[in-house]
Amino acid sequence: KSSVFLTDMEKASWMPVVRKILGDEVALIHKGAFLSLPGSEMQVYHQDGPHLTTKYQKPCHAVNVFIPLVDLTSKNGPTEFCLGTHILDYEYFAKEMVETPLAKAGTPIIFDYRLGHRGLGNSSSECRPIVYLTYSPSKGKEFKDSVNS
Repeated sequence: KSSVFLTDMEKASWMPVVRKILGDEVALIHKGAFLSLPGSEMQVYHQDGPHLTTKYQKPCHAVNVFIPLVDLTSKNGPTEFCLGTHILDYEYFAKEMVETPLAKAGTPIIFDYRLGHRGLGNSSSECRPIVYLTYSPSKGKEFKDSVNS
């Protein structure tokens, strides 16, 4: 698969979904890659960013897109998501709310920046690389990430 999406957002197949969530004008605010090496342990459960206010639930202000570069399996350290944790006052890990997508290489996984998640341990003999992209609304409304900047 082509990596043109890293330089030309318009060619990324997930952009219609990102725009449906954030609006027509979006900015790519973070991009990078992370690896789960063979023998890696499970990450600590976390959210990539906080709510913008703790007084009431605001709409999604940033979206993450994970693109696995290999097929995700239960053994190579896929990401475990805790559904509903993007909702204010429901940020805590609950095992009964966990979902772990086993996506094929190149299949985007799109989620609210506030959704709780963790990388699972890699018990395979292969490295598990994932490209990540974070988008927020643009035109003066960009989300400023004070946690991960």
